[in-house]
Amino acid sequence: MYSLQSILSNIGCDYQVRGSRDNFATNFCSLFEARSDSVCWMRARGGEALEIIKATPSSILICGEIDVPDRFLQKKTLILVENPHVAYLRLLRNMFSHQYRVEPGIHASAVVSPNAAIGANVSIGPFVTVGACTIGDNCVIKSHAVIHDRALIGSNVLISEHCNIGGEGFGYIKNEQNELENMLHVGSVVLEDDVAIFPYTNIDRSTLGQTRVGRGTKIDHYCHIGHNSKIGSNSIITPNVTLLGGARIGNECMVGCGSALRDGVVVGDRVTIGMASVVTKDIPDNETWVGSPARPIDDFKLLQMRLSELILGNG
Repeated sequence: MYSLQSILSNIGCDYQVRGSRDNFATNFCSLFEARSDSVCWMRARGGEALEIIKATPSSILICGEIDVPDRFLQKKTLILVENPHVAYLRLLRNMFSHQYRVEPGIHASAVVSPNAAIGANVSIGPFVTVGACTIGDNCVIKSHAVIHDRALIGSNVLISEHCNIGGEGFGYIKNEQNELENMLHVGSVVLEDDVAIFPYTNIDRSTLGQTRVGRGTKIDHYCHIGHNSKIGSNSIITPNVTLLGGARIGNECMVGCGSALRDGVVVGDRVTIGMASVVTKDIPDNETWVGSPARPIDDFKLLQMRLSELILGNG
């Protein structure tokens, strides 16, 4: 059971409380699964928020500033914050992260090169393979991950299950006999501080120089980051994204799931790429591109409208 005071002490931001101060909770869940003893959050504002407050059985709601008549708050508690989503994430982290804490140490089944330089408080899980690489402090390397020679891993990095960091890239070219000849990859991979790599993601080492993932960037499941690619800081790469060799993504970008970037394209800073997009051209800063081939969102909407007109006209 969680008292209102324990919830407020772990919320991690400024807040105001409206309604009952006698409520307590036994679970944290979404509005879709709410019970009378649930702590939930909502992004809705105005009239939509009021309807949710009236309808939900949840007794404790984290939400933005909203004008709610007191008669609706006799049995409910509203915790008003600037950003409800962030506040809820911090609340969960502060209350429950100890249950998921990974202890430092190297599992007995891990294979670690004697030439690996490993920092303090690093956790290396079962059946991990670590080559002659550098791993910074407070990293977590989960089971069956492989980190190859010459990889440079910063501090506070998460490498999840079955990831392959710094392996050989796919670099075949045709020789004078028209046969496929492999180009040896002699470069490295750099993962800067606070990077998170989720399961089954592959990041190839470069042919020459470095494949690099910038500070604070998060890469979701089943992604492929090809040789010589570079991703800036604080970007989000969602599942099943493919970066072909030498593709570049700037800072604070979001790449939608299932997207592909052709080799050598350059994506600027603060760019959003819609899901399942195929990027074949460079994208300037601060733009949103969608589609296959990807194009600016206004152009995409116009194209969709024209196609609809043609279809309806032919019908």
